Amino acid sequence: LLFAEWRLLPASSGAYRHGCAAGSVLTALLSVHGVGLIIELSDTSVITGLTVRSPTRGWGFAVFVSEDRPISADWGLPIHATTNFGSDVSVEIDELEVQSVLLWITDLGDGPQFRVTITDIDIFGTAPG
Repeated sequence: LLFAEWRLLPASSGAYRHGCAAGSVLTALLSVHGVGLIIELSDTSVITGLTVRSPTRGWGFAVFVSEDRPISADWGLPIHATTNFGSDVSVEIDELEVQSVLLWITDLGDGPQFRVTITDIDIFGTAPG
């Protein structure tokens, strides 16, 4: 699936930093309250999984989804959580119709202090139509 943009969401501020995800390295800096990465899909789509690639070792995240655009999203409970993994992790998801995906960083792992680097995120599923 193609996604429209990514947004780095510090929980303590309510402000977004955003940009184009294609070909860039996404680095998340942890604040006191945590940090997440929102992926807004181009259209509401049925997703079946995602793969996250990172050179950081031992970090962890939780996955939340919403049928709404990020600004009005009700994230609810996580649909998946993982910790202490190597460079790549793939997550299978029961078919869910979503507009937005939130990758909430729960553990910084063994990388440089206060940092997790995400080099690539693939979201799998089917677009409407």
